[in-house]
Amino acid sequence: MNRLALALGITTVIFAGTTAYFARQLQLERASNTAATAAPPAMKATAAAGPASAQDSSNPVSPGFAYPVTTTAGMGSAPSEEEQKKFVIAQARKFLAKYSDPVQRAKLNSEQKTMMRAWSIGLQRHLGLDDANYDRLMDLLAQQELEMQEATSRCITSPGCDYQIANRDLFEAQRRELAATFGPDMQDQIMDFRLTGGERETVGQLRARLPDSARLSDSKSDELVRALNAENRRVSEERTEGIGMHNGVIWVVMGPDENGERAKRAAEYNRRLRDAASGVLTAEQLAAYELMQEEALEQSRAFAQVN
Repeated sequence: MNRLALALGITTVIFAGTTAYFARQLQLERASNTAATAAPPAMKATAAAGPASAQDSSNPVSPGFAYPVTTTAGMGSAPSEEEQKKFVIAQARKFLAKYSDPVQRAKLNSEQKTMMRAWSIGLQRHLGLDDANYDRLMDLLAQQELEMQEATSRCITSPGCDYQIANRDLFEAQRRELAATFGPDMQDQIMDFRLTGGERETVGQLRARLPDSARLSDSKSDELVRALNAENRRVSEERTEGIGMHNGVIWVVMGPDENGERAKRAAEYNRRLRDAASGVLTAEQLAAYELMQEEALEQSRAFAQVN
């Protein structure tokens, strides 16, 4: 998969997560209104309700845009697709109104930069940047993220616009801007960091467990991240239906497993992760990693019993 498609795919996932949040907020808002007016219980979603037309000029929306249906315990039924569509459009318009105001735009930029720093712990060391240049990078990435949000929001509120296609040229322009400012490899280095987030979290947990006598150095940590990520990518390229990651540490069975075949494959995948780790870690460090795997497996089993 080429880098452009992969990066746009990540952007799509992030924005889909945002719409899921919007849907939950709408659900909470509905529940609050129901309680305040002592109205009948929240209306139930009906199977007959179909997707609203993407070409409805009163509620323009990008074709193919997914409005995830989410439920919240105690909040009644999930909002209908039509309700979610209206809510997301309203949020897009609200963002555009803020973005058009210089004072509000500066505030959005500051908030975005703060969030990006929180999401990018370890990125400065990964890139080898000093404080001044890393701050410049955060400024540029925050600006580019808001530009992408603006373009996506305008597309959502425009009939017939497909934001994944419409944003392609903007993404390429931003990539060129980043390369001109920080070098041609910067985009790929950032992408590699983001795509190894799960493995970095796992290695971070491992480092926190180890005593000073078995400390895992920064260079060895990076080597372990690469080894685990490479193995996880190989596993993902194989047939993994009914198997998924748990806590970013192990592969587990997801759903029914009548003949136990999925459990066998998951165990094999976890053995391969352990073997990948063994090529980097000392015996004491590897024992701590194996304990993490065992604990994650027990948590997964407990969760499966409850659900």
